[in-house]
Amino acid sequence: MSEGRTMIISVKLDESTLRKIDAMVSMGRFRNRSDLIRAAIKYKLRMAALKMGKAKVKAAK
Repeated sequence: MSEGRTMIISVKLDESTLRKIDAMVSMGRFRNRSDLIRAAIKYKLRMAALKMGKAKVKAAK
């Protein structure tokens, strides 16, 4: 999963969200919290990019 240099950031999460993250990690879906959070951010960015692309296509018509 190496995509170049990584940076460290701090994120504040409520207890409920953290419990859900820990449950997913415990089930073996992710190696650790960082992997899950990284995957979630990348997914959200891809979805936003797709939406933006569709909006650009609609605007061009």
